[in-house]
Amino acid sequence: MKRHIYKSTDLIFNTMKNLILSGIVTMKWIVYTIAITLLTSYTHYTSAQNTYTDSLSRIVESDHTEMWEKANALARLSSYNYKNGHYPEAIDYKRQEKAIYTSMDSIGKIADANEMLGIFFAEISDYSNSLKYLLEALKTREEMKDEERVASIILNIGVTYLEIEDNTAASGYFAQARKYHLTNPDKYAEYLIVNYTNTGTIFTNLYQSDSALYYFQKAKELAILKNFETRLGDIMVNIGNLYLSNNEYDKALVALNEALADFQKNKDNRGISHTNFAIAEAYFGLNRLNEAEERLIDLCEYFKISGDLDYLAAGYKTLSKIFNKRGLDEKALEYFMLHTEVKDSIINTETVSRIAEFQLRYEAEKLESQAEAEMLVVQKNKELAAYKFRLIIGIILLIVIILVFIIYRFKSRKKILEFQLENEALDREKLSTVLGYKKREMENLALHIFQKNELLEKIKDALDEIRKESSKETGTKIRNIILQVQQTLRVNKELSIFQEKVEQLNSDFFSVMSDKYPTLTEKEKRLCALLKLELSSKEIALLNDISEGAVTMARYRLRKKLKLDPNENLTDYLQKIAQSDENTTA
Repeated sequence: MKRHIYKSTDLIFNTMKNLILSGIVTMKWIVYTIAITLLTSYTHYTSAQNTYTDSLSRIVESDHTEMWEKANALARLSSYNYKNGHYPEAIDYKRQEKAIYTSMDSIGKIADANEMLGIFFAEISDYSNSLKYLLEALKTREEMKDEERVASIILNIGVTYLEIEDNTAASGYFAQARKYHLTNPDKYAEYLIVNYTNTGTIFTNLYQSDSALYYFQKAKELAILKNFETRLGDIMVNIGNLYLSNNEYDKALVALNEALADFQKNKDNRGISHTNFAIAEAYFGLNRLNEAEERLIDLCEYFKISGDLDYLAAGYKTLSKIFNKRGLDEKALEYFMLHTEVKDSIINTETVSRIAEFQLRYEAEKLESQAEAEMLVVQKNKELAAYKFRLIIGIILLIVIILVFIIYRFKSRKKILEFQLENEALDREKLSTVLGYKKREMENLALHIFQKNELLEKIKDALDEIRKESSKETGTKIRNIILQVQQTLRVNKELSIFQEKVEQLNSDFFSVMSDKYPTLTEKEKRLCALLKLELSSKEIALLNDISEGAVTMARYRLRKKLKLDPNENLTDYLQKIAQSDENTTA
């Protein structure tokens, strides 16, 4: 289930409210919209939008317009296209604006343009270019010693890194922004709330629950202290989902019900539906199946209407689990098939979305090339109108230089790519070797422990036979020896080492099993690891000092939890999961 992540803050809520209602600000990039609001003042739209853009275009194309007027018109055209989702055009106009300010040597305006270009590229998921322009803006603002704007850009960079799941980099940038905002916590209270929430999300991604909860609580306390009630719902959802991930269902319900009350107060239908889904998951974890079923059935109808396919798929999956727990296999299968259909639909939707993103990038790059070529031609014509021959020579030389540069850059990139591929291949080979060595080491240790335990069992049995045929005094001594052997079987330092190695080698495997089968216990996950090593029930029993029958029963219960067909081999199934995880990691 997706978590709510703050991406921004609106320090002046009343100003931002109108922007949100008009569709300018999205929850994904609201922080970027704030930056744009701070950087640019936009004119109100008239009903005749074509007339508005045409008049701006005429200002840009006129030879009698001052450069600063052209730049201002380009800024408005860029803003207009951004607000209407025409991102390639917005990028094109913003680059033209930047070019004018570059010719005017207006450092501050260049930094503004770079920051907004970083924001625009983020909208089309081109995070490489987004970071490039944001970092250029950051460098300029640092040189200007504009600390407030530096903090704002740093926060934007942190959001971008969080978006590409680079938690380490995101954490560093949020820490830098937080350091500045803490210099005036009253003025920057909402920035700090956002920062704390994002930082909590990072620690959640890193499975560091205590640290995540600490930052979520700080965000909550500050939101209450500064009366930012609209933020509490999202904060409490984060806390509730954190408790859910740790199977602390009672605590999760407390936090989620508080979030639900906040969303209902603010009439946030999306927040209400997502919170109700999390509450249903908590009920399922507490085995309150009727309450979970009732919520999920209503929610699935809502998600079908709202088009929230991820939650719809998850709802069907949980309903399938509920009916499976009740032994209603046909009903469970019905919902599982619905879950599968929605997942397929999501995959198709994501494919279309990716194609659209690639198309947007292509259009942006095409417009960029066209704009650069046009600007170059215009400048050359103005500067060298009286020197046609030199102009031709200059263009030819420029084309040659560009071709040489492109060829050189292509070869350089090719070499870099080849080097990276070689390094990646070496890293994969090294990782495979290390894993193979550790696996063989663990198998040898298991065999050694098994053989030693088997020998001790044989010695114990032989001593027991001798005791039966010996005198009472001798039998007592032999019985003491047998007890010592049994104690050695129970307290086995090598077994502890073996179990520790099992934990180390299979940490990723355990995580995958926990994700696929959340109800598995720690003992069952360790059993999966031993079965993956192709150990027999007898060997597993000796390693754990339990009966072979107990191992057989544990295997039976495990097969039920994994929902395996009777003809499907348990060991083969577990090895396939492990192999899939290794390939993904590589």
